[in-house]
Amino acid sequence: MRSALIAIALLLSGPTSASEPDALVAEALESHPTLEALDAGILALEAKASVAGTWSDPAAMVEYSNVPVDGLGLAGHPMAGLQLKVQQRLPLSGSPGAKEALGASRVEDAALGRDQRAEQLALGLRQAYWQLAAVRQDRALTERHVALLDELLAVVRARYETGAAPQSTLLELELRRDRLADAIGDRDRDERRLLAAVNQALQRSPDAALETLSETPAAAPTGDAEAWLGRASTSSPALAALSARAETARLEGELARTTGRPDPTVWAGYRLRTAQTDMDPGTDLVSIGMSVPIPVASARRSDGEQASAAHRAASLEAQHSAEQDRIASQLEAAEASWERALALLERTRDELIPSATRTLDAVLSDYRVGRAGFDALIRAELELLSLERAAIGAAATTQLQHAAVLALTGRGAATETP
Repeated sequence: MRSALIAIALLLSGPTSASEPDALVAEALESHPTLEALDAGILALEAKASVAGTWSDPAAMVEYSNVPVDGLGLAGHPMAGLQLKVQQRLPLSGSPGAKEALGASRVEDAALGRDQRAEQLALGLRQAYWQLAAVRQDRALTERHVALLDELLAVVRARYETGAAPQSTLLELELRRDRLADAIGDRDRDERRLLAAVNQALQRSPDAALETLSETPAAAPTGDAEAWLGRASTSSPALAALSARAETARLEGELARTTGRPDPTVWAGYRLRTAQTDMDPGTDLVSIGMSVPIPVASARRSDGEQASAAHRAASLEAQHSAEQDRIASQLEAAEASWERALALLERTRDELIPSATRTLDAVLSDYRVGRAGFDALIRAELELLSLERAAIGAAATTQLQHAAVLALTGRGAATETP
């Protein structure tokens, strides 16, 4: 049973030097093309927001007016002249300020969307890393149990050759050994898939080498679902994004309200005249004026856009409430799974695996002298394998729930511990 003891020692040994997932997350988020694309979009919105409140250009006009058709000269008629005019629309409705506020709000929306995407990338990378580590640990465990079954085969074969064990016992054990060895191929497949997922996030070749921990350390939670929900309420990008989008909708309504107000247009003109008569010395003329649109269609359009914006804001506020409920539910589930995995891991490593190892040793000794049957031997070996796999799975579950809590509370991209 020396190989079984080695297996337990290796399983319970401390982690080897490896790339920690937090460092991998920092590397992935440093230059991920998806985030770079979102950053470029934010810069574009910032540039647009910086000029959103700019007034419309003034208009300069020149008019060659009241010229007789038979002469086309300014001296041919007393009313003829060259009219110079400057015109400017005055945004007294407040639309420039409304446009500036809306532009800044859209920049914030884009920034929070970027934070959400970063959280998703960090969560996916952490999950793939810990699943990859678990698959590799399970493959190493499977290989050790294949070696253990080889030892058992030697014992059974010796008894078969002396007539103390039937051939069916030997054949059944050989089949179990071969099936377990074949399962290593499934672990290889899963390793390639998860390694490709990690490398994709890191912008590496799909088959680039990546070291993982030989044993997954148990992650212990600090706080509970209630405390995590409090953090999520203030730091979750998903919740913040919905609140910001609701505010953007309200600002869109405010802009619609301002555009429904008529903005006056003022102008000033100077008329150059050359014709002179006894009654009119041809003095140049000055004119000033103002026009105001009649808000018929614009007011109706403004009312409709305001109503639409109000409904969008209400919808986003309802989505915020639903998202908060979803986060609360998932945090509660994460806490339950996390606590159970920790309890299972502690009992399995401290009590059940040592007990199963002793049981297998005792059954094997009894089998050698004919005091235990083959079925008891197989059950003892399979129980040990099952418990060791359960320990690997429980340790991985603690890390996966840790990653989930980080993402739900909006702290995964910052690599902070909840």
